[in-house]
Amino acid sequence: MEWGARMNDGELKSLYTLENHLEEKCKFDEAYIDLYSTWKLNKKTLKQILKTIIFNYPHFTEHDDNHSNTIITNIEMLLGEERIKTLSATDTWMILQCAYLHDFGMAILYKKVEEVWQSQEFKDYIEEKKSYDLVIKEAAEYIENMGIKLQNKEEEVIWPLKIKKYVTRIIADYFRTKHAELTKEYLNILINEWNIDLSHNNLIKTRLLKSIAQISFIHTQNFDEVMKLDFESNGFRSDYFHPRFIAEMLRMGDLLDLDNGRYNDYVKNVVGDIPKSSEVHIEKHNSVSQLLIMPQLIEVKADCKDKEVYKETRNWFNWLEDEIKDLTLNWTNIIPKNLPGYAPKFIKSIYYKGDEDFNNLVDLRFQISQEKAFDVIEGSGIYEDEFVFMREFIQNALDATKIQLWRDIKSGIYDPWIKKGIDKNKLNPFDIKQEIYRNYEIKIEVVKKFDKCFEVIIKDKGTGISLDTLKSMSEVGKSYKERKNIKREINEMPSWLKPTGGFGIGIQSGFLMNEQFKAYSKLNSMDSTIEIVFESRKKDGYIQVTNSEHIMKRGTEFHIEINKETFKYNYGGYVSKYINSSYDPIQDDELLAYKILDSAIEYCRSILIPVSITYNETNINLTDDILEAREFDNEDKRYYYKISDALDEIQIWDKETYSYIKFTIDYKSIKYSSILNYKGIAVDEELRFRNKMLWIRSFIDVFGFDTKQMLKLNRNKFTNYGLEAIEEIHYKALCFYMKIISEKLENIKGHNDNIGLAYLLLAPKFEVNVDNSKTKYLIEDSKYYVDVIEKQEEEFKKVSKKISDIIELYPNLTYVNIDDFIVYKQFERDSYRIKEILNALNKHSEEINDNIIIVDKEFIKNILIDYKVSYIKYIKINNDENLIIYRINKDSGNLAIETDDYTKNEFIKRLVSGKEQSHKLVSISELPRERSCIPVISGYEDLAVKYIPFGISVVQDKVNWIISPMKRVDNQFIGKFDSCNDFINSIVKREDYNKLLDFVYKNRLGDNQISKDDIDRLYKKLIEEYYNLEKQK
Repeated sequence: MEWGARMNDGELKSLYTLENHLEEKCKFDEAYIDLYSTWKLNKKTLKQILKTIIFNYPHFTEHDDNHSNTIITNIEMLLGEERIKTLSATDTWMILQCAYLHDFGMAILYKKVEEVWQSQEFKDYIEEKKSYDLVIKEAAEYIENMGIKLQNKEEEVIWPLKIKKYVTRIIADYFRTKHAELTKEYLNILINEWNIDLSHNNLIKTRLLKSIAQISFIHTQNFDEVMKLDFESNGFRSDYFHPRFIAEMLRMGDLLDLDNGRYNDYVKNVVGDIPKSSEVHIEKHNSVSQLLIMPQLIEVKADCKDKEVYKETRNWFNWLEDEIKDLTLNWTNIIPKNLPGYAPKFIKSIYYKGDEDFNNLVDLRFQISQEKAFDVIEGSGIYEDEFVFMREFIQNALDATKIQLWRDIKSGIYDPWIKKGIDKNKLNPFDIKQEIYRNYEIKIEVVKKFDKCFEVIIKDKGTGISLDTLKSMSEVGKSYKERKNIKREINEMPSWLKPTGGFGIGIQSGFLMNEQFKAYSKLNSMDSTIEIVFESRKKDGYIQVTNSEHIMKRGTEFHIEINKETFKYNYGGYVSKYINSSYDPIQDDELLAYKILDSAIEYCRSILIPVSITYNETNINLTDDILEAREFDNEDKRYYYKISDALDEIQIWDKETYSYIKFTIDYKSIKYSSILNYKGIAVDEELRFRNKMLWIRSFIDVFGFDTKQMLKLNRNKFTNYGLEAIEEIHYKALCFYMKIISEKLENIKGHNDNIGLAYLLLAPKFEVNVDNSKTKYLIEDSKYYVDVIEKQEEEFKKVSKKISDIIELYPNLTYVNIDDFIVYKQFERDSYRIKEILNALNKHSEEINDNIIIVDKEFIKNILIDYKVSYIKYIKINNDENLIIYRINKDSGNLAIETDDYTKNEFIKRLVSGKEQSHKLVSISELPRERSCIPVISGYEDLAVKYIPFGISVVQDKVNWIISPMKRVDNQFIGKFDSCNDFINSIVKREDYNKLLDFVYKNRLGDNQISKDDIDRLYKKLIEEYYNLEKQK
């Protein structure tokens, strides 16, 4: 008779427990008395240890001895008396021990917390959690920003309490997922760390304790791990036990601890508020309305009060259902042979506010299947050019090679070739001999297969493709960097050597060329070669792996066949050379082969690991600038550098950002260029206009930073963050270059005058102060001329002046809005309406204090436009057009622009957008917008803001700005107001005006202590001036 059946007299039969059974076994056979004795002693000890769990998990459901006893009770109800009586003594002892030990890892040793808190893995965990877990994000940011928080008077008193709360939450969250692993670890160090001896002087074999450790570990793992355990094993003395059975009983008993009362409500009063997630788990248990555990049946019901609780409860019920299914399917391979019966049936019912959710519609989620993900990537246009597969596959080869290089460096293979005393984690690329890099050369071969097909073979000597790597490759969007073991290895690597595989979609680019391609791979010289066939989703998307006789050393070879009729060709590179020399499409069309060569050359630049590509007799080595220039002559605090004797070229290694920068002053052309790379691979991007410098050709290869931070999904464009980071690197390096030239001024005299010219014109832009009166000699013989308007005998005339004649004034020069006076004629050079400019200047000659005004378009555009404007003057030419004079004063620290009365009034009139204004060089206002802005004028400095929000104006940043308090509609209704005060009140009573006051107050430019009332007063004064000017029309 199974327990729970009623006796004829109506009394409930007493429960036959596992502990009773163990005691009875020992009474029957005294050989097992040590099992019962050690259990009673261990139970007493473990009970005390489990009570410490609440210290680090106060907001969790109970995991003390009450939880352990409930698990034991659940197992007893699941087995029933008849089956309990069939259990061996060791099986019984093991179940009891595992019930008390499985959560042992939640009792956290302080020294363990201290060790973890300082680890890189913990830091990575914090960063990852901050991206999606609001509870941990709040906790981590509070701790990280303690210095700022303590400036808040309210925080000064209670901060220790908040620190306690947040540290507890972080510790609990981190160790929760690791507690099973910690249990396993603890059971191997009990005597040393916990001063506990569960074996009691080896009465219990170490083998049994290790089995407990493994079973406890598996209670949180996938069911497959249960089946990896032994079915049967020798137990205590002549007894046997069944590891799979014990593990499954523990898992079932743990899952079935879902009844009400798992949380001690009094704890909440002690610890204060608890996270929302904890509230959900507590309510999950409280929502259970029916729980029945019998050998033949398990039934659970729950009625959930909200959606979050519903989702969590349904997940739990689903886990329980899956576990019972796995137990049922594997029953004969788990249960001891003498145990009668079968797995229980399972009935579940879950309600949402009293109603059953038959269609599971409460928590629908947007999902994308693995198959659909492949389809999206293949057809989305993420990759704009099919031949981008060359970049992606070479990048993958580089990544695998870098990891292998690092492993070899760490193993000590190259110690004789690396300087002694260098910390390997802080190696620079030039600390490694060229010969070492050459050992890892990546070779690309282009082979003609048949008339209309070429095969591209990419060979590397990297890590090879393991089964784990292959699984990750099959998951779209999951890169190897997301696998813990290799992530830990990558974190140890110097930043410049770290691989780039941040998106996990690069291999999909191969399907742009062919619906199927293959690879051969070998992990090391002792392993056999495997052949991997990758299929596109158009061919079902399978990855097939077989052993291969293909002969190769460690590494990977990708083979991709390309049909030449599929593609179009750009004219250039080897394609154009071939067309211009021997191209005969009737006889033999090899355009595709040369297109592949061009793609490799285009995408691979400045690569640390050598790359070569071969086709027929053509063999191209993609030269590495860093390798060729690795012997830097000089070192600065931040940079290693090598500068040419002529000072017209410098190569720099930025130690701070792990970047290689090469600047070349090309004074034969006024054009500028910038080539940007990320870790040796070309990025189709240039520096933005404001960062391009006359005569400077820039080459930048950034090896630091995280891939996802720097690159967009297609890896062909930088993110905004990435571009800003590179521009900062570019600016700092140019400042350094100008500083080095400045220090070598005495040696410049013997060189081309143009280096002196470039230095004198560019240095002031890069934090180098130059006394042009003392350095004028550098450009005495320069043939560089600038178009100017010069005042000669009180009359302005257009002339061309040598740069040496105006250099002493530079950069404090005056120029005009020349772009507005250019006549563009096809097939002719730009011609200027210079007569109109001269007429306007001469008409107002007495008002103009400048003797020289620059009208040279290129000089203004490439040199002067970068400097902050200190003075603006409007000169009216006709009703629709103004000549604008801009004056630079590099040393002026004024917030406001100097103006005359006419110009000031013109600015104020533009407080409300009207028709489009041109003024291309310094836009005062552009297309009519709802709200405008004007340069800061005298008397209104306190209205200056740090930036103009998008949508108000697209303005250049060479003046400070005031945001208009009025909107475009205000100009349309100004005629209805006879009183200025009424007009002002119509504006200041609006919500948008009050929001503007808030914005200006929060983003004021000056360091002043003005109030919102001060800002309000100034805005009212400005509106008054606008009103009076409009009424004068």
